[in-house]
Amino acid sequence: MRSKKLFTVFLALAGLFLFALPPAYALTDVSATTAYNALQSDPTAVIFDTRSVDEYNGLIPPWTGTPGTIDTNSAYNGTPKWRAGGKTKLPISLPFWRSAVPADTTQLQDAAQETEVRNILEGLLARGVIDFNTPIYLLCRTAWRSHYMGIWIETNTFYNAKTGVTATFTNLYDIDADGDPSNGAGGMEEWNRSTLPKYMGTSWSGYTYTPPIVFAEFDGNTTFTVSVLEPTPSAGFTWPTVNRVSLQIFDSNGLKGSEVAYSTSDTTGALWTDYTFDASTYPFDIPLSYTWRAYAANNPGWGLANNSLGVTDISAAAAKADAEAGKGVIVDVRTWAEHQGCADTGWNPFTYDCASTAPNARSPQWTDTATGVVHEAINVPFWISDGGATTGWLPDDETSFTNSFNALKQAGVIDFNTRLYVLCKSGYRSYWAGVYLKKLGFRNVYNVDGADTYASGGMLEWYASGLPANTDFHGPQVYAISPADGYANAATGQFKVGILEVPRAQGKGHPCVTNVDLYVDNFGTPVATSTTDTVEGTLWTEYTFTNTPAAGSHTWNVRAQSGWGNPDPYGCAGALPTYTMWNSHAYSDGPGDRSLGVSTQIAVTDSVGTTDDLELNFGDLNLGSTSTTQTITVANNGGSTLTGLSTSLTTYSAVSFLPFTFTNNCGSSLGAGANCTIDVTFSPTKAGSFGKILRINSDDATVPQVAVAVCGTGGGTAPRWVTATDTADLSDSDLLSLLSDCAVPAAVSSNSAPSAPTLVAPEDGAVDVSTDVTFAWTPSSDADGDDISYQVCYAPDGEDLVCHDVDGGDVASAGKGVLYAGLGSGLLLFGIVAAGSDRRRKLALLVGMTILTAMFLVSCGKNTDTSSTGGTSTDSYGVSGLVTYSATLDADTTYNWKVIASDGSATAESGVATFTTGGN
Repeated sequence: MRSKKLFTVFLALAGLFLFALPPAYALTDVSATTAYNALQSDPTAVIFDTRSVDEYNGLIPPWTGTPGTIDTNSAYNGTPKWRAGGKTKLPISLPFWRSAVPADTTQLQDAAQETEVRNILEGLLARGVIDFNTPIYLLCRTAWRSHYMGIWIETNTFYNAKTGVTATFTNLYDIDADGDPSNGAGGMEEWNRSTLPKYMGTSWSGYTYTPPIVFAEFDGNTTFTVSVLEPTPSAGFTWPTVNRVSLQIFDSNGLKGSEVAYSTSDTTGALWTDYTFDASTYPFDIPLSYTWRAYAANNPGWGLANNSLGVTDISAAAAKADAEAGKGVIVDVRTWAEHQGCADTGWNPFTYDCASTAPNARSPQWTDTATGVVHEAINVPFWISDGGATTGWLPDDETSFTNSFNALKQAGVIDFNTRLYVLCKSGYRSYWAGVYLKKLGFRNVYNVDGADTYASGGMLEWYASGLPANTDFHGPQVYAISPADGYANAATGQFKVGILEVPRAQGKGHPCVTNVDLYVDNFGTPVATSTTDTVEGTLWTEYTFTNTPAAGSHTWNVRAQSGWGNPDPYGCAGALPTYTMWNSHAYSDGPGDRSLGVSTQIAVTDSVGTTDDLELNFGDLNLGSTSTTQTITVANNGGSTLTGLSTSLTTYSAVSFLPFTFTNNCGSSLGAGANCTIDVTFSPTKAGSFGKILRINSDDATVPQVAVAVCGTGGGTAPRWVTATDTADLSDSDLLSLLSDCAVPAAVSSNSAPSAPTLVAPEDGAVDVSTDVTFAWTPSSDADGDDISYQVCYAPDGEDLVCHDVDGGDVASAGKGVLYAGLGSGLLLFGIVAAGSDRRRKLALLVGMTILTAMFLVSCGKNTDTSSTGGTSTDSYGVSGLVTYSATLDADTTYNWKVIASDGSATAESGVATFTTGGN
C-alpha cells in the first residue's frame, strides 16, 4: 500500500514537471535557395556566418595558407546578401573557429571562442536585434562549422538582458540541402553553386572588406545608441578603422533629413563598441513625427542598422518609376563615351565602338509625370581609364568626381536628401560609386542592380527591361542655378546657368558649346543668349544673364547647344548647334519647369546684401561667447504702405530659436520706400551644430512669405552637414530642410508621457503585404505607472490617417499555458489516483497518461499568434510581447501607419511607416 502511494505521488510530480519543461527544438537543414527566399520575405530573419572573420571579409581561412590572402576560389568566396524590407542585408559574423582548427573539429576553437560567441548572441538579444524566436540561418564554407555551431547553440541557454529571460533559441536552420555536413556541399559552396547574390565576392580589384556590422536602438525618449560589432579575427586581418558613426533624423516619409549627431572615433577594440547620442545633451531636435537611421562607416563602405548595406540595390524598373514620380534622379557613372551611346570594347584603357547597338551603347531616359519632360541621367564618370589600371573602389579622379556633385548640389539640382539611383554598365562600378557618395554626405543612395549580382544590373538591366534609352550623342549637361525653383522675393535681375563637362580619357575633349539661352515665360524666343564656349578642361562653367521680370509669377528655363568643329572637332571653328539640351539635362522642347515669384513690394536681404540665397552663417564660436550682430533688412519697394508685417518669432517663442537671438525692429507695417531691420546674434552654450529658419510674412500680393536661414556651430564642432572627406562650402539650406517649423515646444506638465511605441510590422517599405494585415508594435512604458492605451492609425497614401482604438491584453508568455496545464493535470491525476478504488486507479492512470501524452505532443509544437483585432504576440515577428491589431485592407495599395500611446493625460507617437499591399 505504501509503495502504491509513493508511486502515485511520483507520477503526479512527473506530470507536473514534464509539462513545465521547455519544448525541444531540432536544428533543421534547408537549401540555400530556401534560406534566401525566407530571408527576403521575413525582415526579422538573419544569417549567422560561422566562418572566420577573415573569410567573412573575402580572405582565405587563416589556417589554410598565409593569413590575409585574398580568397580567389569562386566556389567558396564572397558573403551572402539579400533584400528585405527595402534594405540590402548582410549576415552577422559569428565565428566558430577564429584562427585555427581544434583537435575536435565538432567544437568551437577554444573556451575563449565559446565566451565570445555567447557574448555576441547575448549582445544581440540585449540590443533587441534578435529574440529567442528569430529565424536564424547558419552558414559556413561547406556546412561543417555551421552544423556544429547550431548544435552548440541549441544545447545552451542564453540570457536576454532586455527582457530578463533565460531561454534557448527555437528557430535554427543550417544551410545544407542534403543534410550531410561532411560532404562539403553546403554553406557558401551551395550558395555560390545556386548563383545567389553575394556581397562583391572577390573582385578583380581585390577589395572585398565589408562595412561595419552595426545595430541601433532608440529608448523612446531622448537617447539613441549605435553599436558596432567586431568579432576577433586572425592575426592576418584587422578590422578597417571606423571613421564615422552617424545618426540621421528624417521626416515621417524618410525623404528630407539631416545628420543630427555623429562621432569620428574609431571602435575601442572591444567586441562591442556603443556610441550614445542623447538629444538632451548633444543637442539636436526630435520632431513630433519622424523616422531615423544610424550608420557606421569605414573605407569599404557604410553599414546601415541593422546590419544592412548603406547603398541599397534597386531594380531598373523601380528606379525609373521613382524618377518619373519626382522622387529622385538617375546618375550615370559610366564614362562620357558610354553615356553618349558608345559600347565599351575593352578596359584598362577603355576602348569604344560608337556605331555599336549593344545594350550598353545607350543612356537611360525617363519622363517626369508632372511636367512631361523627358530627362537624361546626370553623367559623372567614376572610372575614366586614361591608359592605366582603374582604382576599383575609388574614383579615378576623386577631385573631379567630388567637385561635380558639389557643383550640382550648389546649383540646386540635387541636395544631400535627393534619392540618387546610381547606374553603370552592370552594377559593379555603380555600387562603389554609391559608397563614395555616402562618404560625401548623400543620404539616399541606391545601386541599380535588380539581381543583386553586380553583373547584370545597370544599363544591361535597363535595356533588358525594355526601358526607354537614348542611343545618340547628347547636348551639354546644362543646369539652372539661380533663382532657385520656387524662389520668391524681389527680382534680382540676374539668372545663373551652369554647364558640367566631365573628364575624358586620352586627352579627348567635348563638343563645342555654340550657344546658351535664357527663356522666361515664352519658350520660343530667348530673352538672353551667350555664344561663349566653355574652356576645355574646366569642370563647371557658369553663365550670368541679366533680366528683370515684372512683379508676379513666372516660369523660366535655360538650354545649351553644342556641335563638333570643322575640320578640327575640338577647334570649334565652324561648329554647328547639332546637339541640344534643356535645364536639368532634359531632352525636350523646353517647358517652363522652374517657377519664379517676383514680389510687388517686399524685398528681403541678408548681411551680405543677397536676396536669392538668404542665410546668416555665424561659423564656429567658443562656448559662452556671443557673435557679432548680423542683420536682415526688409524693404518696401512699392508705392504704397506694406501691411501685415510679422515673423515666425510671434508664432513660436523666442526660446525655440535659441541659441540664436532675434531683435525685431520692424513694426506691423512699412511705408513706401522705407526699410527696417531684424538683428540676429548667436550664443552657443553647448557644443553642437545649430540651425533655424525665420519666416517673414506680409500682405505682398505675390510673395506673402520670405524665409531666412541661420546657422552656426559651438565649441569647435564641425558643421553636421559637412563630412570628414568633403570640406567644400555647402549650402546651409540643406541642413535646415528638416529643422524648418518641425519642432513645436512641448507643454510643461508634471505627468510623464509614455515612451513612444516602435513599429515592427509591416516594416517601413514593405511590399506585397497581405490584405489581412496584422499591425505589430512594441508596448510603451510609463514612468508614472499609468495604464496605457493605444490607437493604431492608418490610411492609403495621400489621405489623412484614421485612428482606431486597440483592445488591451496581457503580454503573452510563451509556455505559460503548457506549464499551468501540466500542473493542473498533474494535481487532478494525483487526486483521482489517491481517492479511488483499485479499478478506478487503473482506469485513471490510463486516461491520465493519454491526456498527458497528448499535451506533451502539443507542447513540442511551435507557439503561434492567434490574436485577431487587438492584443499581444510573442513570436510572430521575432520580438517578445508585441501589441497587435488586425485589419482588412485594399489590395495593391500603399498605406501609411503609426501608433499613438496614451496614459490618459499625455500621448506619445511612433514614427510613420509605409507599406504596400499585394494583389491577394
